[in-house]
Amino acid sequence: MVGDLEREAIKLVAKHEGILLDPVYSGRAMGALIDMIRNREFSFTDTVLFWYTGGTPALFEFAKALTTLAV
Repeated sequence: MVGDLEREAIKLVAKHEGILLDPVYSGRAMGALIDMIRNREFSFTDTVLFWYTGGTPALFEFAKALTTLAV
């Protein structure tokens, strides 16, 4: 199931960076990172790295669930 956290992260990253995240791992991880940023869990001096390692095959599996994401 693709939740709101994943949907928002996938849409934001696709729109602003042109990177397609899968909803299983990278979409969930990015959603959590965005949530942590919004909750100010990092200071301005922290260095944060999001290492995207792929996930394109999962996009095909979840294609129907992701078609409602208009970028």
